[in-house]
Amino acid sequence: MAAEYRAAYARRDSSIVTAETSLELKKRGASTLDKTSAEFQTVALEVLRAHVRAYETIRRRNQGDDLPTPAEPKAEARGPLLSEAFEMWKTGGGSVRGSKKPSDNAVTEAQQAVRFFTDLFGDMRVADITKKTAREFRDTIAKVPKNLPAAWRKMPLPQLLARPDLANYPARGATTINKGVQLLGAIISHADAQGALDEVDRFANPFGKAVKFRVDEGETEEREIFSKADLRAIFSSPVYASGWRTDGGKGEAAFWIPLIALLSGMRISEIALLRLMDLQEDADDGMWFFDVSRKGGRRTKTVTSIRRIPAHPELLRIGLLKYRAWLVELGCRPSDPLWPGVKSAAWSKWINKYLGDQCGITESTKVFHSFRHTFKRMARDAGLYEELHDAITGHASGDGGVGRDYGKGFSIKPLAKAMAQIEAPVDLSGLAWRTPEA
Repeated sequence: MAAEYRAAYARRDSSIVTAETSLELKKRGASTLDKTSAEFQTVALEVLRAHVRAYETIRRRNQGDDLPTPAEPKAEARGPLLSEAFEMWKTGGGSVRGSKKPSDNAVTEAQQAVRFFTDLFGDMRVADITKKTAREFRDTIAKVPKNLPAAWRKMPLPQLLARPDLANYPARGATTINKGVQLLGAIISHADAQGALDEVDRFANPFGKAVKFRVDEGETEEREIFSKADLRAIFSSPVYASGWRTDGGKGEAAFWIPLIALLSGMRISEIALLRLMDLQEDADDGMWFFDVSRKGGRRTKTVTSIRRIPAHPELLRIGLLKYRAWLVELGCRPSDPLWPGVKSAAWSKWINKYLGDQCGITESTKVFHSFRHTFKRMARDAGLYEELHDAITGHASGDGGVGRDYGKGFSIKPLAKAMAQIEAPVDLSGLAWRTPEA
């Protein structure tokens, strides 16, 4: 081996160590170097020279020369790998009671940002990431369009960007790009807060505000409400007209979640986490309501999101309690999910695709969250004053009032009375849930 590597070095032929050089460059975040470039060849010759020295030392020791074992070089503290920092961030405060953890949606989005980064630069040590690297990451993900086919989203980033048909898809907005940058910054900030970067001299988070794109507020996409035509298209689509169900829609969740969103204003993250016990009857007034809380390890967006939401009379007429009873008959326990298998991030992607493919709603400003905006409009049209419909939707009132603590502001009875005043913009009287045959 010593002779073979010496001969290669004499010819300055570094091809013998191309694999080792590529691996080391990937570890150090320089995996994008072209193997034919002068920079790559310079590094490869250094790697080859080190192999020549190592094999020569081994050869001499095998011949009996008394050579000391080289001391293991002490690596400079460069913090955890980005993947390790991501795992730390996911757990939040670990098992500490009351500690805040990232939402499922945030974890999914952060996981994609980490994957994109490692596709570009490898799994770098956090302290080795520079602002230049952060800006290159930002500028590269800006080239990734939105609304891509699911199979494409799983491609390695360089392979995806090489596709000639990307121009057929709409560009990402600056706000979306900035969110990916912000999530990587949050991951690194969490690692820093946990002491994982204490030994790094003068460490500064490379994903700061200076790296983000400046956003023109006039260009920010606002979510629009659904028009009457949109709602007619949704509630006459295959899920409602012919009982069509898919794995992505998670069975009966495809029927109920849009209706509940329209007639309660709940967020998808709130609806997805509901359990059978969270659809319950008030002991004093006998009125059914949804209990949105942090019980059982669930999360809410804010403190004001903790509330009781009366079940709209239309939901009861359509068969919500019948659906709940069906789950009980199947053997579901009170602590089991009201929508088995639903994860808010994946289900959001499914419903937003369904709105386009099956309902003809293709505007980028009309997505599942538009149900919440539509409900707010319905509440105003019903003449409810802001403090009252804020208590239902979990928005903080302008004066920091009842939305902050529903229990002290309103009992369930006036909330239910207010809910009964809210009418859907379209006729839902033809809808009725039927027990699945299988």
